[in-house]
Amino acid sequence: MKKFHVVVSEEAASDIDNLFDFIVTEYKSELTATRYINGLERTIQSLSQSPEIYRLQTASFFMQFDSKVRRINYKKMAIIYSVYGHYVYIQRIVASSTIPEI
Repeated sequence: MKKFHVVVSEEAASDIDNLFDFIVTEYKSELTATRYINGLERTIQSLSQSPEIYRLQTASFFMQFDSKVRRINYKKMAIIYSVYGHYVYIQRIVASSTIPEI
């Protein structure tokens, strides 16, 4: 089985940090924030196995990231990424609700 190396961009890392801070502030629970981020990071790492199973995104919203961008969801968050060779580039992590419908 082909193994992919997952690379998280600075923007995506910042998105994770901001999400953690938001959960701690909004729900007053560092434990909840930690569990949520751990689940998000497990989902990101799962892309090292078969990232190409998720379809290419063609909506205009996604073109700002790449013409070959894909998406996987974790709860209410969308993980936006591209696959090149043996690398998965995590570009951004955004709330699914902010993505316009096609």
